[in-house]
Amino acid sequence: MDTLVTVAIVLGVLLVYVVPMVITGLKGKQGMLLAGVFLHPVWWVGAIRLALPDSYWARRFYGPDKLARAGDRHARPPLGPPPDHITALGADDRT
Repeated sequence: MDTLVTVAIVLGVLLVYVVPMVITGLKGKQGMLLAGVFLHPVWWVGAIRLALPDSYWARRFYGPDKLARAGDRHARPPLGPPPDHITALGADDRT
C-alpha cells in the first residue's frame, strides 16, 4: 500500500509541476519559465497560451493557420516607449 501511495504522489507532482513547466519551455516562453519557479501557476498560463512562432512547439504541433496566428501575434508592434513622467512634470511653460 505504501508503494501505491508513493507512486500516486510522484505522478501527481509530475502532472502539477513538471508537465506545464516542460510545455512552457517548449513553447519558447523563457520569461514565464523563470517566473514559474517562484509562482507555479505561471507555468499553467504559459502552457495554455499560444506558442512563439519559432519555438519547437509551434513548428511541431501547429498547422499553417495556427502558425500564422502565432506569427501575427508575435509581430505586433510594441505599445511604444513608457512615458517620461519626470520630463512631463517640467514641461509646464510658465516662463
